[in-house]
Amino acid sequence: RGRTIIFTDTKADANALAVDPKLNVDAKPLHGDISQDQRERTLQAFRNGSLRCIVATDVAARGLDIKGVDLVVQFSPPAKNFSGKADVETYVHRSGRTGRAGTKGVCITLYTTRQESIIQDIERTTKNTFRRIGAPQPKDLVRVSAEEAREQLATVHDAVLDSFKPSAAAVLKETAPEEALARALAVISGYTDKMQPRSLLSASDGFVTARLSAGVDVFNVGFVRGRVRRHLGSEAAEAARDITLTACGQGAVFDLPSRFAAQLRDAADDAGSDAELTVAEELPPLRVSASDYEGGGRGGGGGGGGGNRGRGG
Repeated sequence: RGRTIIFTDTKADANALAVDPKLNVDAKPLHGDISQDQRERTLQAFRNGSLRCIVATDVAARGLDIKGVDLVVQFSPPAKNFSGKADVETYVHRSGRTGRAGTKGVCITLYTTRQESIIQDIERTTKNTFRRIGAPQPKDLVRVSAEEAREQLATVHDAVLDSFKPSAAAVLKETAPEEALARALAVISGYTDKMQPRSLLSASDGFVTARLSAGVDVFNVGFVRGRVRRHLGSEAAEAARDITLTACGQGAVFDLPSRFAAQLRDAADDAGSDAELTVAEELPPLRVSASDYEGGGRGGGGGGGGGNRGRGG
């Protein structure tokens, strides 16, 4: 369980994110409106490990030298005066809070498709190629939560066990041991409902991200819809959204409602290595001009500080 610093552009964002229940970790804000006394208490808790996450603005984080920061998350790529031009100096400062003194660290930057140009500017200036990934899939979150739940089992005091053994015995009479334990871990983790797929491209629930590898130059989204219509039918072609062309010029990624997921996988399996349409496992570099996409969701790209990670967050 390492330490994380999340960087936001505004004090309001830092306050809101620090108390957002979706963050799923105890966090404290750090910005110019925080009193010096509270600031020192927050930093001391962060240094000694009793606080694992701080949400900071750039001004508040200037000069911080804290060892053991494993992860830096940039809530958006830094831009100069919100001009859309990359603020590379700020990016380097943020990412440099991790991977210090020869240790490894990870920096993740969340961004929208329209901010791809900022990411590319940072890549060019720092001579660092970022890996782009989509938002974590529900199965990824469950995997991590299950491991944390398994670790929690070891924290239960022996004196408590007798109170639960009768119920445990009753469960084992009705359910196989492995299934019973899996169900218990699911309850501990908070995942008891059927998981819905999530888009890599936009992080929207109930969507899957498809990738078109055309093998020829793709000039517009109409070409993409035509290929989707050829392989999956008119309904899927009309349902495709957030079509975004790839930087290589010969493909695209887009979202489809999850009801088309099985059809998409079947078509890919039938075509084998020659498949034009596949379920995207990660996002390729994307084009950024307005004519190259129909929309764009929030993903992430990042790197620096001893490790490179991207898209998602």
